[in-house]
Amino acid sequence: MRELSNKRFYLILALSLIFTWLAVLDNTPPLVAFGTIASPMVIGYFLITWREFPGIILASVVWGIMMLLANFLAGSLSEQVVRTVILKMSNAIVGVLAFITFEKLVRKRVQ
Repeated sequence: MRELSNKRFYLILALSLIFTWLAVLDNTPPLVAFGTIASPMVIGYFLITWREFPGIILASVVWGIMMLLANFLAGSLSEQVVRTVILKMSNAIVGVLAFITFEKLVRKRVQ
C-alpha cells in the first residue's frame, strides 16, 4: 500500500474542482458536473494509491460509469456513447496489462 501524499491529493482535488467549475460555466448542472468530473478523479486517485494494478483498472471503470451516468442524466445516452465508453475502458485495461508485462520483462533482464 502506498502512502498518500498530501501535495498530490491537493493537486488532484484542485484540478478536479477547476474542471468541474469549467463544466458548470459551460451550462452543466453543478451536481452533474461534480458527480461526473470531480468524483471520478478523487476516487481514481484513492484507488490507484490503494493498489496500483487493480486501482488503475477500477479507476477507468469508475470513469466509464460516471460517463454513462452523465449522458443518462443529460438525456443523451445512445449506443454510440456506450460503445465509446466500452472501447476506452478496454483500451485502459490493455494498456495496463501491456505496461505490467513490459515491467516484468525489464525486471528479468536486470536480474
